[in-house]
Amino acid sequence: MENKTYTIKEVAEKTNLTIPTIRYYETEGVLPPVERSDSGNRVFTDSDIGWLDLICCLRGTGMPIKKIKQFVQWCLEGDDTIDDRIEMLIEHGKTVDEQLQVLTNYKAAIEWKINYHREMKMQIDARRNAVRIIEQQDLKND
Repeated sequence: MENKTYTIKEVAEKTNLTIPTIRYYETEGVLPPVERSDSGNRVFTDSDIGWLDLICCLRGTGMPIKKIKQFVQWCLEGDDTIDDRIEMLIEHGKTVDEQLQVLTNYKAAIEWKINYHREMKMQIDARRNAVRIIEQQDLKND
């Protein structure tokens, strides 16, 4: 059974990465080396896409490229680096937890402001309605 392969354009579409970013990740060693066709074009596999998904996950949660590169290198080195990989992921997980707490606090502040402005709007609307009622009563009394 032959494995499905993808062009760099297809991989870019699947991963939401730009073609230059994918090339950068490979040339800098962040992405393990990708197979090449006889004409020299990159030929990606599902495994390569899996690597890119992991890279996007780590990068998207703030891990520096240098650390991602180290993690990938440890993966390529094999089982002897498993403890290093686990420790790196645990530490990064703690960083993500801290980021989530900060974002949760920001979200709460935004929700408070939304409620504050809704309350202000209700007061403004009530004031406007009161003015309209008074104006209508004044017109009837004239």
